Amino acid sequence: SSDLDDSIAMRIRFEGPPPRQSDLYFRGPVLSTFDGREWRPLVSIFPPRMQPAADLQVQGDPIRYQVTLEANNRPWLLLLDAASVPPVLSGYTPGMTPDLQWVADRPLADLVRYSAQSHTVFRHGPTRLVTGLQDYLELPANFNPRTLQLAADMRRDPRYVRADASTLVSAVLERLRTGGYSYTLEPGVYGTHTADEFWFDRKEGFCEHIASGFVLLMRALDVPARVVTGYQGGEANSVDGFWTVRQSDAHAWAEVWIAGQGDRKSTRLNSS
Repeated sequence: SSDLDDSIAMRIRFEGPPPRQSDLYFRGPVLSTFDGREWRPLVSIFPPRMQPAADLQVQGDPIRYQVTLEANNRPWLLLLDAASVPPVLSGYTPGMTPDLQWVADRPLADLVRYSAQSHTVFRHGPTRLVTGLQDYLELPANFNPRTLQLAADMRRDPRYVRADASTLVSAVLERLRTGGYSYTLEPGVYGTHTADEFWFDRKEGFCEHIASGFVLLMRALDVPARVVTGYQGGEANSVDGFWTVRQSDAHAWAEVWIAGQGDRKSTRLNSS
């Protein structure tokens, strides 16, 4: 993340062994509408009822844990990805959005404690193409012409002419791995065409630049995609067993829609 703030966002106590550090994704706002400058939660071009249902399917035994969340004056309840049952907290009514974010019925003005259960192995979203997925293909006009051209060139490449979404995702991730791209906390100020600058000029950024550039290129390739924000990782205290997640653990990652699978977390984007 761009944020070097070391203040505590939340503390977590797991019942039983904690998940692997690489599985500690705490989901916050999901950003699906891009105006060329900033990402925002979904501003649907269709009536909201068209947004695909979460249709969350989880596997394996649940991970049970308690969260002590600092007051943030937002309604966001940060839960380990993904939680299919509501967290238990007194005084608030939690609900899950169609994009899998848990929110309370009003902003959290005080420190809150809640117990929750999550499954780190899950899939969600529609398994076949539905109308609401169009929202995750939207691109603003007159932005990032070189990224659009890159997508057009890939689509003409014999390897990708008939490629499915999984193949295209793998190709873009391979470009990220082998194309000289790097993670930095000091990328400087990006200009108007942020994805173009990331893919062609700077080749460095923090997680928001990487996730945004990735999602915009996937959309240009006709693969529905969105940016997810939250926290990743944390630090275990060997004395009391609590995990501390700090503001500096804030993170952004990408989700893509793959036919027959629903949404999959693009885990290889975890460069921060």
